[in-house]
Order: sequence, then structure tokens, then C-alpha cells
Amino acid sequence: MTKNNLTAEHVPFMENTFHRSWYVPQGARVYTEKFQCSNDTYVRYVINDAVVPIETCSTGPGFSCEINDFYDYAEKRVAGTDFLKVCNVSSVSNSTELTFFWDWNTKHYNDTLLKQ
Repeated sequence: MTKNNLTAEHVPFMENTFHRSWYVPQGARVYTEKFQCSNDTYVRYVINDAVVPIETCSTGPGFSCEINDFYDYAEKRVAGTDFLKVCNVSSVSNSTELTFFWDWNTKHYNDTLLKQ
């Protein structure tokens, strides 16, 4: 049997690096859940109320990852990533906060719902 054949006798779980079924639908709820069990803190990902274990770190309760192991995992995942380049950002502002909550009446944000 070749690697590309899909038969009823064989389901390729770990052979492919890309799986369309791993996509998260646009209307999904995706969150990182942090909780404490005894004196230890754990983290896990939840998508639409289903726990999605981190393959290399899921030995905690409910397929969770111990917090320090999670920090190590996250650091390795983003190490060396140039987010400005990856996201194709050509200019960067120095704005570090959202202001539209309180300056909507002095600035024009193109929002017709705020007209009085």
C-alpha cells in the first residue's frame, strides 16, 4: 500500500504534517485554559469545548501541560520568529493602547453607528 492511498484498513494519523480537519472554523471558541490542581498550575487548549492536547506536553490532568513546561513549549514555538516579517507589516506605530473607547467623539473612525 502506498502512502497516499486511503483505505478502510488504514487511517493515516501521524504520517501527514497538514490536516484539513485541524482547521478551526471561523465561528469557533478558542481559548487557553489555565487552572490549578493541588499546588500545581496547568495549561491546556480548548476549542469548542473540546480539549486539544499539546502533543509534546499533555501529561497533566485532563491532557494539560504543567505551566513551566508550557512556557518552555511556547518559547520554542516562537523562538526566532520575526512577526513583522511573517505578518508582512511594513510600518509600525508606537501606539500601545486602544483609544477608540473614549475618543470616538473627537476622531472619525468611519463608523456610522456612533453618529449622534
